[in-house]
This record gives sequence, C-alpha cells and structure tokens, in this order.
Amino acid sequence: MITANYKVYYGVHLNHWTESWGGTDYHKLLIKEYMDDEIISTATESSAATVTFLLPELVKSSYYLNGRASGHFKIYNKSTSTPTDITGYTATIIKINNVGTETDLGTHTEVIAADNSVATDSFIAIPFFINLSKAEVLEKEKLAFSLVITGGSDLCFAFDNWADTEDLKIEIPFAPTTGG
Repeated sequence: MITANYKVYYGVHLNHWTESWGGTDYHKLLIKEYMDDEIISTATESSAATVTFLLPELVKSSYYLNGRASGHFKIYNKSTSTPTDITGYTATIIKINNVGTETDLGTHTEVIAADNSVATDSFIAIPFFINLSKAEVLEKEKLAFSLVITGGSDLCFAFDNWADTEDLKIEIPFAPTTGG
C-alpha cells in the first residue's frame, strides 16, 4: 500500500516572472505559500481558454501521486450588466518532461447544470476532485495543473489572490516510490 502525503499549492499569475520548462514559458505557477495580498496581474482569460499552472520544483527521485486531489478555482464575470452561467469544467493534473512532452495523470470533467450563475461583476468558487491511482512522476519531470471552463463569454479565470479567498488552491497526494 502506498501512503500519500498531501501538499497544498496555490495558483498565481506573475507578470514579472517567467518559469521556462520543456520549451514553454509559464507565468502561471503553483506555489507553496499563499500570498494573502492582492497580486497585481493583467491576466484575464476567456471561457474557451485553457490555463496551465506549472509546479516549478524538480525532484531528485521519482514519486507517485496516489489518492484524491482536491481544491477549488474562482471564476469572475466581467460583465457589469448580465449574469453569466458556467456550464462545466475539466481539471487535469499532468506531468511534463524536460523536452515538453505532457502526460495526463488524472482528469475530471464536470457539467454544471444548477447553481451555476455568476452575478454581474462578481466571483464564484468551484470545487473540484481528481482521482489519481499510482501515477508515477519520474526524475526530470514537473507537475502542472490544467483547467478549462465552458460557459458565457464574459467569464474569466481570477488571478488576484485577494485576502478573503484564494483564486486557485489544490491539494495533491504525494507518495514515495518505495512502500508498496
């Protein structure tokens, strides 16, 4: 049996920082410490966009992801006149090697048919869960979290990290390669 040790990460967008990995530059990162002051960001994404947050750590030995990852993300309705519905999302944990090859480790797609309206100029937090079953991450691979939303064209991903609530929080179950 593999016993998981859960680690919490927060998604942020940093205009002034770029993390390069596998031939791609990332401004969206997963970080360990929550920044409870607003992060000034110019980033807004359309509802059709995929956002990917890179975990910039590189481990020296392989490990497994085993258990249930969980967290939440915030969506903002930029319209000042019309409420907008979020109709679904796909959340995926991936690993990326040093040449940019991506491998899905766990994915969850959800259709949201009720309690999905985002008021004008307002936010909604959406919880997610991703089951992972002995997904191995090798040396020279980094983790990333990818998110796609569907819904009205005025929906955006939130990246400000205000003190009242995190924009993206994810808890990932890590386990060593030994132990089962």
